[in-house]
Amino acid sequence: MAIIKRPSYKLIVNGKDVTTSLKKYILGIDYTDAKDNEADGFKIRFHGENFAPPEYKDILKVWLGFEGNLWYIGSFSVLKSRLEYQNKVVSVTATPVNFSTQIKEKRTQSYENVSLDQVLQKIAKRNDLSVKNSFYDLMFLHLSQDDQSDLDFMRKVASDIGATFAIKNDTILFRPKKGGDKESELPTFTIDADLTDNLYLEKLDKTLYNSATASWQSTKENKVLSVSVGNGSPALNVRGTFQSEAEAMVKLKAELNKNNKGTVRGGFDYEGMNIVAGGKLTIKNLPNAKWGNGFDVQQVRHTWGDNGYTINVEFEN
Repeated sequence: MAIIKRPSYKLIVNGKDVTTSLKKYILGIDYTDAKDNEADGFKIRFHGENFAPPEYKDILKVWLGFEGNLWYIGSFSVLKSRLEYQNKVVSVTATPVNFSTQIKEKRTQSYENVSLDQVLQKIAKRNDLSVKNSFYDLMFLHLSQDDQSDLDFMRKVASDIGATFAIKNDTILFRPKKGGDKESELPTFTIDADLTDNLYLEKLDKTLYNSATASWQSTKENKVLSVSVGNGSPALNVRGTFQSEAEAMVKLKAELNKNNKGTVRGGFDYEGMNIVAGGKLTIKNLPNAKWGNGFDVQQVRHTWGDNGYTINVEFEN
């Protein structure tokens, strides 16, 4: 006999649990979890005759799932409420708490002879966040934050070193795209292709590089220096203003990895599950090994309501 899963949720507004009082009015919840926080967003809809909507900047803590099995999806700050008068439906839109603070304010600042961890700790302190950083030993002679918000600055640094960056549950996360580190292993998920709906994969025409070389003008030695990884052709050439060989190597590996990714991408629908953007995804039972089976989760859209709880997952290799 099949087990019937009943969608359930938990909602706390400014520290008060409103789950029970909202239950008779709630219509649905939509949440988008995107890699590198590019499109994180939250919306809740309910009949509005007898349930007052949360106010601007109210803090929502949200759990989704099924009866007996809920998982925390995050803390959100209310941006706006909208009333559709004819049907008396209220929609409340919210954004992750971390993005309603000074983390989006532009600033100019230089960091000299620092580790990445020291930089992230400074940013975390002024934004009331904590840090989980897998690149603990990475050093920089110089980093410039030129008229950039802390958020945009961290995105750029993450891109330069080939890290997965996110802010989840009041924590700045810098993780390796391939996982495998001891301190901050990327979350992993396994899905059976036969149990998905609307699964598709597409192969892209893209040059794959077997090697790469980074070169830069050293003012200290007054000559052009270079470092290389891999062997054979085609070869990727990277130029920059690196301060050290170690910094050049980090950037080189990041560029090689970035240029060799994205040859296969796809998506699917699935029953509600706690899959998070930025995690590693294995898809079993694909018809041909050439499609691969290991992917990065790019975005997860959660749709919760009386008709069930489903997710739509986008991924690439």
